[in-house]
Amino acid sequence: MPTLKEIAQKAGVSAALISAYLNGRSSARMHADTKKRIDAALRETGYKPNPMARALRTGSSGVIGYLASSLQNEVSQRE
Repeated sequence: MPTLKEIAQKAGVSAALISAYLNGRSSARMHADTKKRIDAALRETGYKPNPMARALRTGSSGVIGYLASSLQNEVSQRE
């Protein structure tokens, strides 16, 4: 998996700008050609966001748990 630093080098920008761009921060204002270079670098490197890393950073995984006292109830047993 490529790092932000590798993507930034390929796009010719800073890793901080890549991070701001990926997270949709307002500080990521840039020219359209810079966005195109970043998008191209993301495609070329095969970057895919890691949901587990994001959950560690944000403190929120978006996962909802279900706790049942028994697996012998109508909700958990569907035929």
